[in-house]
Formats: sequence, structure tokens, C-alpha cells
Amino acid sequence: MHTDSTGIDNIVKLLINLFPKPKQGIFFNAFLAQEEFTRLLEVERSRSDRAGVPFALLKIPLSYLPKNATDKNNFLFFLKKRFRITDSIGMIDRNHLGIVLFATDYQGALNYLQRLAQEGKFLPSAKGIEIYIYPEAQKTLNNLMVNQRKNERISIELQADIALSEQDGASPVQRVITKDISNTGVYLKTQNPIAEQKMVEIKFITPLEYFEGDKKKVIQLMAKGTVTRKENEGMAISFDQYDIVFSE
Repeated sequence: MHTDSTGIDNIVKLLINLFPKPKQGIFFNAFLAQEEFTRLLEVERSRSDRAGVPFALLKIPLSYLPKNATDKNNFLFFLKKRFRITDSIGMIDRNHLGIVLFATDYQGALNYLQRLAQEGKFLPSAKGIEIYIYPEAQKTLNNLMVNQRKNERISIELQADIALSEQDGASPVQRVITKDISNTGVYLKTQNPIAEQKMVEIKFITPLEYFEGDKKKVIQLMAKGTVTRKENEGMAISFDQYDIVFSE
């Protein structure tokens, strides 16, 4: 197993950046940051695959949104009144806002968007706003998530223990090695990959040490996630949640 100092420095920076700093201001703080929103799309995709329920993604150009502070606050209030607990909003990229509508087909998403444009009077029109429905737009959404992740994933070998979550029946712990890791998931090398859509728990047992000045710090990472891809040489896991512990 190889983990050079450059790789450790990179993974430490990555883990620290798992808590992305939101854009400044109340308006942007109300949305999920880009990294968080990408991770949420991974979770929604896994949930849709398991339950057979579609979800909609609305891709709205930021240029469509209100410019002054009062209208921005009114827009947020308007959105929150029409949001279900299962809906989410966040940054797709620096130029687009995304709204995820759970258990919503194309017609439902179009109706929602038209109400947003007509009732709220905060969008110039529904034209120019893209609607993607999963699983019909699976390839497009997958490419979107890949493009969001491509600069975040780093190749590094870390030891980890993985087992099925209790809700999926639990299983003996299996020792694996990471191939690469990002803030949305990990690829694990193993000869005994777990079936797709199974929920798992992972404990990364290789300690990650780094220095802040003359003080040595240790990072421990534990995660829960869903197997999104099973292959002969390993499996891809999408993180549903994680816990990072920093200690000296």
C-alpha cells in the first residue's frame, strides 16, 4: 500500500474541505453549497433507484434571480412556503441554481416552475430553465455529477473496514483498500464487492496525520453510504453521511 506525503496532504485538504464555506450573505447561505448539492444528487439517485420513484431537477440560471436584497428575501420566503420537507435547493455550479423535487415527474415539475414564474413574479419566465427527470435523464444527470466531481477526486490507497448497515441485514467486516476518494464517495478495491443499492458502513482505519505549525493533528473518517456500482475488482460507494473527527 502506498500513501506518500503529497497524497496525505491532498487527502487532508479534501477532508477539511468536506465542510465547504458558503458564499457570503443570507441569500446564498440559504442554499446548499455546490459540493453538498452534488452529494445530495447522489443520494437522491440512490433513493430513486431503490424505491422506483422519480425525482426532478430544475436548473435555473442565476441571472434569472432577483438582483436587489428585498426581492431576494421575498424570493426565498416564496420558495420556502412551497417547499416540501423532501425538496432541496442548492448551487449546481457558479452560474446555476438547482431545485430537487422528490417524487415528481415532468408535468409536475413544469407546473411547479410555471407557478414559480407566474405567482411569485421572481423569474422572467419558465423558458430557459432546464428540467431533468431521473431516471429518464439518467445519462445527463450522471454526467452532471461526474463533471462536478472530476476535479475533486484524488487517487490514494487507504485501508478501510466495510460492512452492510444493520437495516440491510449487517454482515462480517471486510478489509478493503481505497482506489480513490472524493467528498461525495469512494471507490474500494476488493475481490468480494457488495451488491448494488445495498447500504454500508465504512471506517477508514489508516490514520491521516498532518501538522499545523508544530502541532500534529490526526483525522479519522467514518461514513455510511450506498453501493452505486459493483465490478469484478471493486465497488463504488456514494456517501449518504459521514463523520470526521480531528484530534491532536
